[in-house]
Amino acid sequence: MKDRHMLDAVEDALREKERELRRQGFEILREAQVSSLLGDKTTVRPDLIARRGDEVIIVEFARRQSNSTLSENAKRSLTELSTIADSRKNWNFEVVWIGEDATVPEERAVDSFAHRAVVVAKHDEAAGLLLAYAALEGAIARLVDRTPELRQQPNRRPRPGLAELASLGLLSPEDFSRLNAARQVRNSVAHGIDAPVSLSMVQDVASLAERIAGARYVSVDEMVDWFFDNYEDPANGVPFDSGEGGYQYVFGGPYDARDVLENHFPDASAEDVDDAVLLIESDGHEWVKKGDY
Repeated sequence: MKDRHMLDAVEDALREKERELRRQGFEILREAQVSSLLGDKTTVRPDLIARRGDEVIIVEFARRQSNSTLSENAKRSLTELSTIADSRKNWNFEVVWIGEDATVPEERAVDSFAHRAVVVAKHDEAAGLLLAYAALEGAIARLVDRTPELRQQPNRRPRPGLAELASLGLLSPEDFSRLNAARQVRNSVAHGIDAPVSLSMVQDVASLAERIAGARYVSVDEMVDWFFDNYEDPANGVPFDSGEGGYQYVFGGPYDARDVLENHFPDASAEDVDDAVLLIESDGHEWVKKGDY
């Protein structure tokens, strides 16, 4: 009965995914087209392949076991399909999680992958990086799920790339640079090519995955936007008296941008706070809360 329920869940998810992709302008490829596209050497067949112009999406449906891990067969299938997608231009690979975790992995599952990645990397950096990047992909799925501008784009890719996240201000330039470098190394490792992997690289990817998954991550753009939504230049309303030394902060202030950001975004990285402060202070160095004057 449990297997029957699983098959039904996959069938329902498959139909829903096909409808979603068709709405986005994709053609769902059939078995003969899939065989022609992948070739005879591929030992695994994905649940779904869709094409839009030169863009191809491989979709695989999977279900975690009760401890949020994957079976060994499932891991091998996902690894092979991910490798195929990574090796071809404009190809993307998406895992749709079935059952209690739905299509978006739980935060605890992402954290588990991230933690294991660092443990494994202390003995095998390359294997640790593959696990850390798996955690990151789960974290990005959670980011998409809680970000309306990503969910509501009619023609967006099911899984946005790092460059798209950075262009939307959801990924800081420094984090984009680090993750993009890690992505290139990870692709080489996945293809069996020797590449320089360090423990610090794995730790960076794993740490970011945990922050993004738990909604603790905030980009430079988000901090700057929030600041200007809540604070303004004292010239907009604070009384000014040159004989008394300038602005008269009778209702509070002035506030320092760094102090404000560090208090409101305690999980933001020091580098991101530095960048946000630099942008804010290009307009001034003293601020008051909107509505106080």
